[in-house]
Amino acid sequence: MRLRVRTKQIAILVLISSIAGGLTGYLGYRSGRTALKQSVQDRMTGIRNAMAFHVETYFDLVRKHALAYNRSVFTTRLIADYVDGFQGLKERELNDVELADLRKYYTDSVLPALERNTGERPSLEHIFPKSKAARYLQHRYLLSAVRTGMAAKSATIVDDSEYGGFHARYDTITKNLKSLFGYEDILLIDVGSREIIYSIDCGIDLGMSLSEAPYASTGLGKAVDRIIERQEKGTVEIVDFEPYLANYGRPTSFLVCPVFEGDRMTGIFAYRFPVDRLFGILSGNGNWDSEGLGLTGEVCLIGTDGYLRNDSRFLRQSQESYAASLERAGHDRESIERMRRLGTSLLTVRYPQSIAEKIARGESGTEIGLDYLGKEVVMSYEPLKLNGLKWGIITKITTGEAFRAVRGYKADLIWTMGCIGIVTSLIAGFLGRRMAEPLCQLRQATRAFSKGFYGVRVRVRSQDEVQDLATTFNDMAAEIELRTEKYREQAETNLKLLHNIMPTIVTPRFRILAGVSADDAYPTEVTLIYTEIEGYDRIFASSEPSAAMRTIRRLIDEFHASTDRFGIEELSTSGMGYLAACGLNEPHFDHTRRVLAFAMEQNRIVARFNETHDTELYLRTAIHRGPIAFGNLGRHSFIHDVWCKTIALARMPNEDQAESYVRISRSVYDRLSDIEEYRFVPEDIVDTEIVWILKSSHILNEAVLRKADRFEDKSRKLAP
Repeated sequence: MRLRVRTKQIAILVLISSIAGGLTGYLGYRSGRTALKQSVQDRMTGIRNAMAFHVETYFDLVRKHALAYNRSVFTTRLIADYVDGFQGLKERELNDVELADLRKYYTDSVLPALERNTGERPSLEHIFPKSKAARYLQHRYLLSAVRTGMAAKSATIVDDSEYGGFHARYDTITKNLKSLFGYEDILLIDVGSREIIYSIDCGIDLGMSLSEAPYASTGLGKAVDRIIERQEKGTVEIVDFEPYLANYGRPTSFLVCPVFEGDRMTGIFAYRFPVDRLFGILSGNGNWDSEGLGLTGEVCLIGTDGYLRNDSRFLRQSQESYAASLERAGHDRESIERMRRLGTSLLTVRYPQSIAEKIARGESGTEIGLDYLGKEVVMSYEPLKLNGLKWGIITKITTGEAFRAVRGYKADLIWTMGCIGIVTSLIAGFLGRRMAEPLCQLRQATRAFSKGFYGVRVRVRSQDEVQDLATTFNDMAAEIELRTEKYREQAETNLKLLHNIMPTIVTPRFRILAGVSADDAYPTEVTLIYTEIEGYDRIFASSEPSAAMRTIRRLIDEFHASTDRFGIEELSTSGMGYLAACGLNEPHFDHTRRVLAFAMEQNRIVARFNETHDTELYLRTAIHRGPIAFGNLGRHSFIHDVWCKTIALARMPNEDQAESYVRISRSVYDRLSDIEEYRFVPEDIVDTEIVWILKSSHILNEAVLRKADRFEDKSRKLAP
């Protein structure tokens, strides 16, 4: 594909600017992307540290509050009164109607609720209270709230027992405590019997023993056993989340703390941790964006088993969308169904185990990976210090949102580079045009000059190499114009001389007739051949003059017939002389070799003619090469150098009178000396120049004839 200089210059300028701009943009983009990524990771780390501090502070606050509250005189008195009141209920029995009502409640409400949440239906006897005190409390406090359709905290409870009096005295105080710290429930446990003697919410665990099924194997039951066994003041046990029967199978966590009167443990408080309070801490009360979590970020608490210890923001926003995301991420259907039943991600959704293992090993860090929803996120994690709980905290946000600024920066960079490219192209086009304009002028001048407008000149003011080139062109054009004018003048002089020294019929052959006007210059050099036929006197002696002339005419006709094959132009056939040239009407760069090949062909024609007509003819041939148009031409100089010299060479005396030969001048020999087949030998000196001769013994040599034949074939291909 041919490209103009202007196009190349524009392409080079655009390419250089594009490479420079692209490289600069790429380095800037890479640097900016790295900085933005580091900024996102630092932001996630900062949020993680802040959230970890909030969670640890909250747990520490609750622990300290429990210790302080349990050491108060009020708490000691409250424990003593509830224990005494509960002891008074151990002999109170429900009548058959009341017992039937309680059983009916378990059958109609408790068992179906447990089945809905856990997927299993336990037997009534397994969960139904066995002690008289437990049945009494659940009938009075649990069923009363259900029957009135109100929460236990506001229900009108009819209890004429001593326990009822204590309940009426202390219940409001403990409920205020629950509301203040956000507990879901507060339980009071008797140390001696390990029975739950008080519950704010009055659930199905009220009055139940933690030393018997179904609560003995729970985390709460085991924590109570450890506290009673240690008998240490200031002990706080935090029970990790686990399905809790009294909470209808929902994940439940407790903070368990003993109450001492002196050195004697009188009771144990169990504070049920609020899931909503934890969620509020981790979400900024639902203001995720203000917490730096955007639309896709969240904070997760996980245990060493990998299961979440808090509700996901996406669950709170849309349970169905959250379930669909879990299904797409490959979570098993059973876990998703359990999440649907319980309405929480606590202990139902599991984070990738690799992160849980790192947290279990005490590692912390920030990295990019897949979260439990199968999305690529920037996550920051670390273990928490929660008084025995092996939890970790993870803050995460999807890379799509986190690196939105990177994509925006990339788009801005591409847009900027596009604008730079357009501006650069316009500037490159302008500069390319200005830079290529002198070359375009030079090209147009060259084309005009090649078409004969020799007076064309180029004006360039670029003060560079192009101006030097234009100056050189102008000088060359002026020189050629001057020489051409001289050649025209010389051509006119030559034409006048030709008319003076040659016959009118011969003169037009020296002019270039085809396609060249009278104003054009003639070719500078041609090669002339002059051949004289010798031995014809015997033909005239043995035949009539007219018959002899016809015989000689046939020989000359054969000469004429072979001229076209070699590009030879016949000039004159006066008498026994034959004058021809090559390079007049049709210019040939190899006209000398063509003429020599034609001379070989003439000798071959004569040899065949002698054999056919039983004659002994031979040829005297001379070949001379010289200029036609030259300076200072006079009449005698032209005749001597162009025509007469050729004829004189042919008529030089020869030792072998009856033998053909070819004489060539020095100018011809210089053109033919490299042809080994032609064995020219120096013969004489004419006008201070050596003349070479090729005699008959070599003219018809097989190698020479083959050379002539090859040249003839080549001439046919080159001839127009």
